Amino acid sequence: MQLRVLDLFAGCGGLSAGLHDTGLFRTVGAVEMDRDAADTYEANFDVEVVCDRIERVPDFPLADLLVGGPPCQGFSPLNRNGVGFERRALWREYLRALDAVKPQVFLMENVPELLRSAEFVMFEQAASKKGYTVEARVLNMANYGVPQRRRRAIVIGSLAEPIAWPEETHGDPAKDLGDKQP
Repeated sequence: MQLRVLDLFAGCGGLSAGLHDTGLFRTVGAVEMDRDAADTYEANFDVEVVCDRIERVPDFPLADLLVGGPPCQGFSPLNRNGVGFERRALWREYLRALDAVKPQVFLMENVPELLRSAEFVMFEQAASKKGYTVEARVLNMANYGVPQRRRRAIVIGSLAEPIAWPEETHGDPAKDLGDKQP
């Protein structure tokens, strides 16, 4: 039996692609506001993508796993022009989906700076109040087979099971790029 995935801020489906490749997951819904990305997602997966601002999505399909990477521009140190700071509040939409879907597990991906933000503290507290055990780490994606050195904040929440972080599949941990806990 495959676990059902709801993909928020889905882009062209990178998170879903990795999950599908395991054979353990199938996507039951996705939300993405960019038309080109949504069209690409639909071309790659047999699922309807809601192409709209997440704030206007009235309901979500039930899923076992909620995944998504809220826009990172407001948290990114590369955002020197201050574009997209209003997007920092979209974590609230992720929480709204948690309330509606009640998945056993969620996974959020973002820039490492998210974990040092007031928004993350509020998200973590709210998710914990909903019964989730929440853990966050900064991981170098090259250590998991991504062909680039890309440090990402990964946040996992679970209602029942202890969180088991995946073992690195690539690289030499002794020569790591300084990955650390937040």
